[in-house]
Amino acid sequence: MKIIRIAAAVSICISSIFTLNKNVDGLTYCSQVEYILCGEKAVITGFSNNPKTLILPSEIDGKTVTEIRENAFFRCHSLERIEIPESITQIGHHAFYCCDNLKTVTISAKTAEIQEGTFYGCSSLDSVTLPNTVTRIGSWSFYGCENLNSIALPESTIYLGEYSFYDCGFNQIYLPDNINFIGDFALGYNSDTSLIEMGFSINTTSSAGKEYAEKNNIEISNQNYSVPPNKKYIRYIRTVCSIICLLIILIMCVKPVKYIYKENFIRNHSKKDNYTKSNRSYYKIK
Repeated sequence: MKIIRIAAAVSICISSIFTLNKNVDGLTYCSQVEYILCGEKAVITGFSNNPKTLILPSEIDGKTVTEIRENAFFRCHSLERIEIPESITQIGHHAFYCCDNLKTVTISAKTAEIQEGTFYGCSSLDSVTLPNTVTRIGSWSFYGCENLNSIALPESTIYLGEYSFYDCGFNQIYLPDNINFIGDFALGYNSDTSLIEMGFSINTTSSAGKEYAEKNNIEISNQNYSVPPNKKYIRYIRTVCSIICLLIILIMCVKPVKYIYKENFIRNHSKKDNYTKSNRSYYKIK
């Protein structure tokens, strides 16, 4: 186990050195995002000035942003939230390595793979939205995301690399029917290479999921389990329900006031006239 960790650390350091030593003509977008222009495309290569929230653009200088380079946000400790647009088709390996304050990630990008170590060591990460284009979750991609209590894998997912969700916070996961490979220690293990004590379970009908569960003595739970709904849609439904309830309350308050009493009108506007009870009448509000 120690040998594997040492080898992973060495490979990360080597890739970082090569990335940092690339001789490129770097530019800065909004003083927080570094990028380069490659023909008709823009590539995000790094960050500056300790960004806290980043909503990445789909265009920079009229060029379509298509890629986040490997190690681009390597150990960006200030980053807490990031949104990745649809235009991006590739997110490099270890792009958000050890962003230990990163809490929320929304990926609208039409990327097919979450590459090796992309969110490795993002210990504060508690919300990830993956696009329905993802087919592969690379090795070590969410390693050590101990606050990640749930994740909805898209139905397009077919591959989970080794250690991909190692030492994560959830004790239950849904695996799509199409999944056909699950690497060693990908699910259900904590930091000391033992199964999560809280009773980890897998919801799946896939043969790969069942094989992994049997191999690791993991429970296979409710076969009718469905993918958890996206939090964005839950908030939308709650907002609509709140508006409907408010309208109902307003209607209930206004409905009893259907008639006004003419007596007050006569007293206020016809004081000189002789007033008798026979003058009283009700007027319906139209």
